[in-house]
Amino acid sequence: SGGADKPLLARIEAVQGEVARLKGWQHWGGGRVREDLVIEAEALAKASAAEKLPVKAHADAIDNLRERWKELDKLGGATSRTLWLKFDGALKTAYLPVAAHLAKLKAARQENLEARKTLIAGLDGVVLADAASEEKQDWRALARVLEQFQSEWRKLGPLEHTVPHKARNALEARMRASIDRLDAPLREVRGIEQSARGKLIECAKALAADSSARDVIAKVRDLQTEWQQHAKGLPLARGEENKLWAEFKAATDSVFKQRDAVHAARDGELKAHQVAREALIARLAALTADTPAGELKRTLSDIDREWRNAGEAPRAISAKLEAAFRAARDTAQQYLAGSAKRSWHTTCDALAAKLALCESAESAVATGEDDQAQWQMQWQAAAALPPAWEKALQARFKAAIEKTSAATAADTVSARLLKLEAALNVESPGSLQAARRELKLRALKEAMEGRQAAGTTAADIDKWLGEAFGFARADETSRRRLEKIVAALRDGSHRPH
Repeated sequence: SGGADKPLLARIEAVQGEVARLKGWQHWGGGRVREDLVIEAEALAKASAAEKLPVKAHADAIDNLRERWKELDKLGGATSRTLWLKFDGALKTAYLPVAAHLAKLKAARQENLEARKTLIAGLDGVVLADAASEEKQDWRALARVLEQFQSEWRKLGPLEHTVPHKARNALEARMRASIDRLDAPLREVRGIEQSARGKLIECAKALAADSSARDVIAKVRDLQTEWQQHAKGLPLARGEENKLWAEFKAATDSVFKQRDAVHAARDGELKAHQVAREALIARLAALTADTPAGELKRTLSDIDREWRNAGEAPRAISAKLEAAFRAARDTAQQYLAGSAKRSWHTTCDALAAKLALCESAESAVATGEDDQAQWQMQWQAAAALPPAWEKALQARFKAAIEKTSAATAADTVSARLLKLEAALNVESPGSLQAARRELKLRALKEAMEGRQAAGTTAADIDKWLGEAFGFARADETSRRRLEKIVAALRDGSHRPH
């Protein structure tokens, strides 16, 4: 067996020799790597003196070098103590700015912690009014205190990054307790206030649903005033306040929009009435003195009716339109009066012409056909008279040209003319003054005795005129008296009915 083990022993010795050789190389290589790590550590120590040092990256680089040194120790092999001290000293020098930075962060966290404690102490110092006390709690001031606390707390930054880790949980618990002590009663009051705001919103929506109700705008104004009083007394949380206000404002705006729509429609209606009235005024203004009397009467009648039915115009211009209408209508009435006067004068001229034709025919010696034809032409050329006058004169004219007319009794003519003179206030001949007074007294007596109506009527005058115009072959005095009566008719106010 000794011979058989020789090859095996030789192989073992060879392996052991190789292992010894590799360990030598390991020790040599480990030493070279450590020397490199020392060089890197010294470079970090030198870089730590820079003004703008990336602290985190610098600290990570230091940790990385120490981990690499530890890995070399795990691989085994002796190391030089001098090399280690040199490496460790370089890294300690390199770590100095990191340590200073961490100390600064620690101090800042401690300072932040103290600032937060001060804020909490401020909350803890707020005294709530006792329910049994007569002093009322100023909820608005309390809400401002909490809002200011939250604002200042946020300014101190995120809790997990700004205070020492060990103090975080206790600090947060204390903060929650301090806030809840004040916020709980405030939330309760705000709940009541929120319900009140909700009722205001419901009222506003009800008004919006019936915007035509009486005094709806005044009621909306009252709701707005009440809302402002609530908002001043206790504002809700910002988000809830904005939400409720938007809902309330939408309801009140709806009322105003509906009112504006009604006003716009009303304004449009008033504007249409204004346009209609202006058109009527323009129609009046288009009338002239040359417009026929019949057309003037019809136009005035139509416009009067349409003006009454035209509807109300805008208040700002209503009086102006009314004044313009009255002025235009008065002008048209003057045109009508002038036209009627001209027409009446034409009638009176025709009356005088036909009376003259009757007298000419009655006083003519011969009545040849040529004379009759000429008289007929002149008669036809004269304007038509009122029916009663035309009938009386036509009969008189026919009798005259036919030479069948007989002279009317003088006393009959005189009596009828006397009545006309008295009725039309025309002067009577001096010889008839006593008869005129007697006529007046007799008429007064009959009126007093009830046998006839007091005074002379227009129908009486029309009857007497027809009779007077039909009297044939009157004497000269009677003709002159009749001429005065016709002149009085021309200048007076009596018109035949």
